[in-house]
Amino acid sequence: MTKIHTGIKLFAGLLGVLGFCATVHAGTYKTITIDGDFSDWDDVPVLTTETPMAAGPVQFASMSVANDGEKLYLRVVYTAEVAVNFGGTNIYIGIDTDNDPSTGFNVYGLGIVGAEVAWENDFPFQQDNDVWNTGVTVTDGGAAISPYATTTIQQELSISLSATYANDGSAVFPDDTIAIVFYTTTSEASLLGKGVYTFAIPEPGHYAMGVSALAVGVLLVFRRRRK
Repeated sequence: MTKIHTGIKLFAGLLGVLGFCATVHAGTYKTITIDGDFSDWDDVPVLTTETPMAAGPVQFASMSVANDGEKLYLRVVYTAEVAVNFGGTNIYIGIDTDNDPSTGFNVYGLGIVGAEVAWENDFPFQQDNDVWNTGVTVTDGGAAISPYATTTIQQELSISLSATYANDGSAVFPDDTIAIVFYTTTSEASLLGKGVYTFAIPEPGHYAMGVSALAVGVLLVFRRRRK
């Protein structure tokens, strides 16, 4: 389990025990159900609409990102309905897991990201500075996607924050800030991003803080009475 994943789970677990709502720190802390119903995303802001490459049959419009204590959630919107994930039209996700363009694969030589890991549709693989696919697979890293292998104008995805590299067990997501691009590899390619995202950790609202303080006070009174 990664440091980031452990920290998010610790905070989320604490709030879950207390039964309080959470406000958001950094990114958007929310659980998204990957079922093709995009109403979950209504209150998640668009992270980027930048398209430094825009050609071919797939045209990207926007990317939105959220996370909870278990998963990273991605939403990609296209400019029009398009057949994706089959018939040679694959969608790629490159994630720069240390947000450093100088380390990892330089997607299309644009110097936008240095991706340590990528997904071809739902299949993950490791990348490095010189190699698009190192051959190292990812454990617990397959992306859930909906809708999948169909004609659509948008898709939602989830990726486990517990994912590790199969060769050495190291964490896929070791840091708290990542950079993300979506792209195609057809003869006329498109690229969306980068979107820079800092993982959100839930924080107790004012009501939660007040009740927590009350609970501490009750505990102190109880301890005094026992003396």
